[in-house]
Amino acid sequence: MQGGPTQNTYDFNDCINAKLKYFGGSPKTILCDNLKTAVSRPNRYEPVFTELCYQLGDHYRTCFSAARPYKPRDKAMVERCVQIAYNHIYAPMRHDTCFSIEELNAAILEKLKMLNAKKYKGSPYSRKELYQEREEPYMTELPVESFKLKKVVLATVQRNYHIQLSENHQAYNRINHHLCRYYSVPYAYAGKKVKVLYDQQMIEVYCEGERIALHQRNNISKAYHTIQDHMLSNHRHALQVRGWNKDDLLKQASNMGPHVLQAAEHILASSFYPEQNYKSCYGLIMLRNKYDQSRINNACKRALQGTRIRYGTICDILQKGLDQQTDLFTTATPLPDHENIRGPLQYQ
Repeated sequence: MQGGPTQNTYDFNDCINAKLKYFGGSPKTILCDNLKTAVSRPNRYEPVFTELCYQLGDHYRTCFSAARPYKPRDKAMVERCVQIAYNHIYAPMRHDTCFSIEELNAAILEKLKMLNAKKYKGSPYSRKELYQEREEPYMTELPVESFKLKKVVLATVQRNYHIQLSENHQAYNRINHHLCRYYSVPYAYAGKKVKVLYDQQMIEVYCEGERIALHQRNNISKAYHTIQDHMLSNHRHALQVRGWNKDDLLKQASNMGPHVLQAAEHILASSFYPEQNYKSCYGLIMLRNKYDQSRINNACKRALQGTRIRYGTICDILQKGLDQQTDLFTTATPLPDHENIRGPLQYQ
């Protein structure tokens, strides 16, 4: 097992990955010392491990055990192996010079192969042969990919059966809602407390140890990510019967004008319920039954100058006739002359 430069979480994770890859399988349990990276609360009978260890155990289908605190005998075999490693690996390399960690690890690996292939004194077996005969058959096959450390947050499933996720979803994002992303879970879990594990690629949602949702993670502008199987049956039925889907709605909006299309895209990516996004966009398109399409396009153009583009805002613009006051958003107010205002000559 190659050591990391520190005992922090990332180096410990890399060490476990390297160790299991070297053995070519996963054991029933991994016995470790009471280092803080692995054990959050030492106990002789029931130690509490860190979240990293539980994630590693789930990934490799194993579990962690800890040596009893202040009991050197629990680690006697390990300490003896450390001494053997010093005698057969470090001592022969004491005069060697390596210019990088990678070069040093490669040299150590060659010495380790020689040690494991060496016959025991008075025995026909080597360490490698004994391992292959007595231990390897009981090892669990490794997953295709090595474990990647995931971040963990606790969340409450909202009434719209979505959980909120962002890198900093505390007070900062109560103000900057557009930075949040929402991911669906089956509607029956609304109001439940769940554990969310995520990295740059995937998001997993667990409730009472059972994975209830899996999403691909992305950072596109779309705020809500909804799997239709998670929705209430009447919500799915409404979307199917009314023909509300993103492509159809955007196609109808584009036929009404470029600004209507932009407004529809903003509405579909807004932070309302997913089905409400479709309703609002559909309502925007249905304004053509009451207003001329050119007026709707101008109203959307005016609304796009604001920070929140909503169906209600566009309705207000049309009802008040503000879409016909084109001078308000096409004519710029000139700056007054003043002796303190720098002219172009100041920048030559």
